Formats: sequence, structure tokens, C-alpha cells
Amino acid sequence: MRSRFALLLQLVITSLCLPLSADTTNSIVDQAAASSEVRSNLIAHYERSKVGFKDDRLLAVAVGYTANGQLELAKPVYLSFLKDHPNHEGALRSLGSVCTVQENFAEAIKYLKKAWELGDTASLGNLGLSYYRSDRFQELELLLPDLIKHKENDAVIVNCLLAYALLKNVPRESLLLEALEGLPDKDLALHEDTLFLAATAANRLKSYDENNKTLNLICQKIIRGYLADTNAWPKASLPGVGEAYFLSGDCSNAEAIYKEVLRSEPDNGRVLLGLGSTYLCLRKFPEAVIYLDKAWKAGNTNALRNLAAAYWAVHDLSGLQSLIPKMLEQKDEDIEILNTIVVYALAKEPKDRTLFYQAIDGLTDARILRREDTANVVIMGLTAFGDTERIKRILDKKKELDKGLRG
Repeated sequence: MRSRFALLLQLVITSLCLPLSADTTNSIVDQAAASSEVRSNLIAHYERSKVGFKDDRLLAVAVGYTANGQLELAKPVYLSFLKDHPNHEGALRSLGSVCTVQENFAEAIKYLKKAWELGDTASLGNLGLSYYRSDRFQELELLLPDLIKHKENDAVIVNCLLAYALLKNVPRESLLLEALEGLPDKDLALHEDTLFLAATAANRLKSYDENNKTLNLICQKIIRGYLADTNAWPKASLPGVGEAYFLSGDCSNAEAIYKEVLRSEPDNGRVLLGLGSTYLCLRKFPEAVIYLDKAWKAGNTNALRNLAAAYWAVHDLSGLQSLIPKMLEQKDEDIEILNTIVVYALAKEPKDRTLFYQAIDGLTDARILRREDTANVVIMGLTAFGDTERIKRILDKKKELDKGLRG
């Protein structure tokens, strides 16, 4: 999958050819942006002789190079134009955007900031993105009120806000919602980059709260966007629709979407995981094993937890045993995996003391008590192996925590 920044850049490139100012309608600049024939002729004349190229005619050459994707050639022409027109908002914005695409963010910020200070709101999204990409988060934070104010129908700003909201391990939920309000549901189909960030947000949020309201709102927006015009929805973003249905609890529609994708992409590990997880929720355990095993074998390591649960559900202890080495590697990051290892160790005949203690190695009493199911299975194991000292310590810790809550 492309990087988040590569996806964000799609709209930066598009924004390079926005109208440079309100008074350029039908000008040579607009013609160069709109017509490949005009810009080809203009550039050919410019490359033969630069005599006579100044003002709008020179700017039109820069725009022509930009429209052709020849950014290295466009940049010096913008600089030449700006010598005589240092406060031209559109030229400053376009040059700054060129620098953003080239990942020269310090230079990009110089031009975009000046354009923004002169009143060019179209430069705002790329300025925010350049702050984001150069880790100038304090300046980006100060820009947030303006970004939010001008977010309507501006996908660059929406993407910048989404990326910034996802910067921390715990996403900024209010900012995610503020950002997504900037694009109508029906327009989501036009922006694969926005869909990628929205799907990332949904998958991150599901880790924190099964009843997360922000997660549900994001999923519903994705679903509404899809239903607004299913034919226009990009095929590459269909898995995100399946995930939105799944996270919303609509397993029937999730199953249909996942199956549609698998008809053309039978080895898509993300979709195999989604369909297998859907079957797990539907309690169709044999089907869950089939698709989760395919996802695991396709290299999707995120399938491990659910595949283990599916093996347990069909009482396939040999299948579960084959996963134990990898599960032990992930137990510290995933409490569900730890719980499964403990239950498996206690289900074996005889009970597997070594595996049980491998599972709870490094597990603090406080973390054991965070979840009732974890506490129950761990205490059951400690009881089975006669570890009364650890049981007492856990129960004392529970009393201490309960007292703190009451206080």
C-alpha cells in the first residue's frame, strides 16, 4: 500500500493548477492551464527564446510546465516571475505547492505562508501539510482554527486535519469529526486519499472502545458515501466499506462487500481477514477458519488473534498449537492473544504449566485486573498450579484498586 504521504500528495498535485487569481479568467495563464495545445506552443516558443516572456506570459509558462508535471522546469520560471511580482498570491501558492511535492518543506512554507498572509485561502491546505510533513507541529496547531474554518469542500485541508488527528497513538476524535465534516458524503468517492485516512481512523478507534461514538460516525459517513453512488466508488477503497459495515455491526453487508472484492482479488490479505472476522462474529466458525487461515498464510499478521479464536471455537487444538510461538511473541501487545494462550494451556491434558507461566510472564497484577475475563482465567490457572501467593497478591491489589475507585 502506498504511504500516507503519497496519498496526500495526490491532491497537492491537483491544487497546483488551481486558478491563480480571480482576474485571470480567459487569460493566457488560464489557457495554459486548460489547454495542452496552448501550453505546448507557449513552452516551445519559450524554450527557443525567452525574449518577450514577462508578466502573465511568463507566469503562463510556469503554469504550463506545472500542468505537464515538469515541476523542476516550472520552479525557476515561478522564481523569475516573482522577482517582478513578489506579492502575486497565486504564483506564491503554486511555487510553494511545487516545493511541497518535491518535499522541500522549508521552502514550501516560506512561499505558502506569504500567500496565506496575503489572503490566499487556497494555499492554506498545502501550508498545513508542509508543517505536518516537516514536524512543525506547534505551528500547525496554531493554524488549526483557520484550517477548520476553511475546510469546506477542500480535500487538501480535510486530509491534513485527518493526518494530524491520527498523529498520536490515541487519535484526536473531535478533530477527526471536524475534518470529515468538510467533505459531503457523496464526494468521498472522489478522494481515495481521504478514504484511506478515514479507514485508518476507524481501524485505530476500534482498539479503544467497542462502543466508540466517533468510530460509528466515521463508519456511517463512509457507508453513506458509498451508497450515494456505488458505481462511482473506487474499487481500491471497497475494503474500507466492508470494514465500515463490519465495525457498524452490519455483518451481512460486510460479507457481501468482502466477497465482491475477493472475486477479483482472491489473495487480498486485508479482505480475507475481514471476511474471516465477519464469519467469526456470525458464529460461522468453520468458514472463519478457512478465510482467516488464508489471510494468515497471505502474510497478514493481524489475522493471528482471530484465527486463534476460530481454531478454539471449532476445537482444533492442533491448529491452535501451531500458532502458539507467534502468539507468545504478541501476547504483551494483545490481551486477547494472552487470554487465548492461557485458556489453551489450561485446556490441555495434562494442563501445560510451562506454557501458562510463559503466557503470564511480565504481566503485572494491575494489568491482570483491568479485564474481568483475564483475571478469571489467570486466577483459575494459578489455582490449578497451587500458586496461592500470587493469588493473594492479585486479590489484595484488587481491594486496593476498588478502594481507590470508591474514594
